[in-house]
Amino acid sequence: MTSVAQVEEPLRTGVRIASRDLVVDLSPRGARLVRMWARTSSGRWRDVLSGPADDEGYLASPSYAGATIGRVANRIAGGRLDIDGTAYELDRNDDGRTLHGGGDGFDRRTWQVVSTTSGCAVLRLESPDGDQGFPGRVVVTARFVVVGDRLGVRFRATTDRPTCVALTVHPYLHVADDPADARLWVPAAAWLPAAGKVPTGVVEPLDGHPADLRPGRSLADLVGATGGVDHTYAVDGTGMRPVARLRGRDVEVRMSSDQPGLHVYTAHDLPDTGGEPVRGVALEPGLYPDAVHHETWRSPVLRAPEVYVWNAMLRGGPARPLQLV
Repeated sequence: MTSVAQVEEPLRTGVRIASRDLVVDLSPRGARLVRMWARTSSGRWRDVLSGPADDEGYLASPSYAGATIGRVANRIAGGRLDIDGTAYELDRNDDGRTLHGGGDGFDRRTWQVVSTTSGCAVLRLESPDGDQGFPGRVVVTARFVVVGDRLGVRFRATTDRPTCVALTVHPYLHVADDPADARLWVPAAAWLPAAGKVPTGVVEPLDGHPADLRPGRSLADLVGATGGVDHTYAVDGTGMRPVARLRGRDVEVRMSSDQPGLHVYTAHDLPDTGGEPVRGVALEPGLYPDAVHHETWRSPVLRAPEVYVWNAMLRGGPARPLQLV
């Protein structure tokens, strides 16, 4: 059995939290998951995250790899929203849309490290009124906890006036060098078809669709059959539950979340900026994209004194038999 000391050295400006079975490196820039070392079937360590290791490489990359995303994850159509009859014009950083909170979103900020222990780190960010066009002052805490082979992530946010908050993490999970060896399951009977990368408002059954991931599909087959996925799956069930499993030959990651959707991005059209390539698949639990424009979907509007809470868990370890849980 290998030891924790045999993984790479901690980041110079980062925070490391660890157990006997999982080692996680965080960067305060973007409250970002940089590395997650899990045990393989042979007892060796494997980093199951992909993305730039240093902050400079991250800022030069369009990948959002590992970062905490906010105020609102994914896309807002037209870069505008209306709350209680007041219209707000947001920063448009994606062909007339607002993507991941705007061009200077939470992923590009340096978060305050509030506290650390060997297995837990708490980070904090204050977002002022008018930040990227969003109303209200928002205070966010991000808590990362490692216990055994599990990484728990919890976000809490408050505001002093009505605004929108819909956070996520953006890890690219990478369990195999060959995408044919990485098999993805998502327990979702439906997904959100999109036009111009924004949901149309329809929740469409996946029966017979090549993007149906209930039976499991290799990333190579998924991209080959669909041309690439950049869509939100309407995950079955409610509350904290399994939302995805990505299995390689000797290591796997299972994800649970309390969010209604899971955005799956196969990185098929990620621009090459000449830096370290991003591999694998991004799995982003959260509200449905553009939910502020769809009354029947769970709303991202947050009002004082409400507290926004978001939970997810990533479990990394040896590849297990082919069942989701």
